[in-house]
Amino acid sequence: MFYLKLNQKQDPQGEIPELSRNPILPIMELTTSPFPVDDSELLVWGTLYPETDSEVRREQSPEKKIPMISRDEDGCMIWHFDPEKVCEGILLESYHDGLQHTMELRLPFNYSRVPNWVKRIARTLRMRGIKAPSAIPFPAMETPLALDWLHELCFLQRGKGVSRYPGRDLNWPRQTRAAVVVTHDVDNNWIFENPQWLAQFLDIEEEYGFQGAWYVVPRNSRSKAANRGIEMLRSRGCEIGCHGYNHDAKWPLLPEKQSKKRIEEVCRFRDHWGIRGFRSEWLWRTPAFLKMLSKIFQYDTSVPTVSELFTSVSFNGCGSFFPFRTHGGLMELPLTLPMDEARHQMGLSPEIFWRQQKILADAIIDRGGLVTISLHPQPHQAANDTTLGPFREFLQEINRHSGLWKAPPWKVAERTASQLPDSSGRRS
Repeated sequence: MFYLKLNQKQDPQGEIPELSRNPILPIMELTTSPFPVDDSELLVWGTLYPETDSEVRREQSPEKKIPMISRDEDGCMIWHFDPEKVCEGILLESYHDGLQHTMELRLPFNYSRVPNWVKRIARTLRMRGIKAPSAIPFPAMETPLALDWLHELCFLQRGKGVSRYPGRDLNWPRQTRAAVVVTHDVDNNWIFENPQWLAQFLDIEEEYGFQGAWYVVPRNSRSKAANRGIEMLRSRGCEIGCHGYNHDAKWPLLPEKQSKKRIEEVCRFRDHWGIRGFRSEWLWRTPAFLKMLSKIFQYDTSVPTVSELFTSVSFNGCGSFFPFRTHGGLMELPLTLPMDEARHQMGLSPEIFWRQQKILADAIIDRGGLVTISLHPQPHQAANDTTLGPFREFLQEINRHSGLWKAPPWKVAERTASQLPDSSGRRS
């Protein structure tokens, strides 16, 4: 696989859409030209990113222009790569070797059961195990623009776009131009045992027209307090989602027999509360796990647009601002904004963090995408006054945009699914 830094010159015939930046792209397969391509014939080319695998570097010098799209002497377009394969490889994260196991996954007990104050103390040590400097900064902020470019190239090449990805062709309802969802990962019972804090979250979000989704952990949500809290959320129009099984983050890695027990219990929990959507613990995911989820949930929202955690050769994530179909045809609503937990990894104050979130949200809205906001309603994360104040200001600023569809995630998934056929050709 190649990591290429793309370059482009203006197409004299005006057919090839222009790249607004020069992105890095992973090229899963490159078609070599049967004849040398003269510079004058090149329209799009790449040069090896400096940290590309050494075996590839032996075959291709960093300075050499690797043809991507060219024209022959008769002006006919020649494709030296498959834009759909590249687009799908990014969306499905085929460019990295999987997420790396962390300290929590090696513990003989469920780390989520330790008190919040212990988690707060352990955070600094934990970050050493899950964030490593990546040699290749991919995906990056230009990747969503590159996905749209690849989608347009597919139309040019074969008359249709990437089947699992809508891009800017996605039609939001009532002539709205972008969608915003507010989500919460309820890792433990704390928010339900402190209903005054639950009410604060709801009041702030309702003030600006949002009814959020609350992803609760089945094993951690069996108490009377949890039942009262979930009923309160439902009574105020919120969506209830499933957040893994017991928050040990090990489910995607379990053998079939152990996984089957969790599936059965999660399905009972799903049916009891009318749950449609899923978010994995620690956003841990594998292709096989997502395929399994496609059989029991309407949508997943475990894949970030960009994440620096759990991988070291490159970053990880789908690179998309738009929902798409992931493994198994499952609808994926990407986490397009960093989760609130990322503030601690970045070393930012709540004020600066939510200011940066606003800048990114503005860019997503301008692209007509999906803004996915994610909070952890626990005292060492979002359930404190120093965080809720800046979060409220963030919602106030976002609310100044006109033409926003403020919807629960299940409605966004349903809307997108109706425009993207699954593997059988059905739209659901």
